[in-house]
Amino acid sequence: MKIVDRTGIIQVRSWNHSASTFEHLVDLPIRINRVRVAGFANAKVGELLDAKGSMLVTKFDGQDDLIKFWSE
Repeated sequence: MKIVDRTGIIQVRSWNHSASTFEHLVDLPIRINRVRVAGFANAKVGELLDAKGSMLVTKFDGQDDLIKFWSE
């Protein structure tokens, strides 16, 4: 998945989750607690951790700014 904010775009991937796991989060602001940052082809990529290692948060400080950014 691609996460976009005012600072740019970051790719986040998972080896153990299906795309359907994240469909309900499309166009919603999210924060991911705990990701593994890996380098690939001179780019940084976030990798979700197994089981409950990474947590997706939908209520957080700054989410209103993301909603405003996306509506511009």
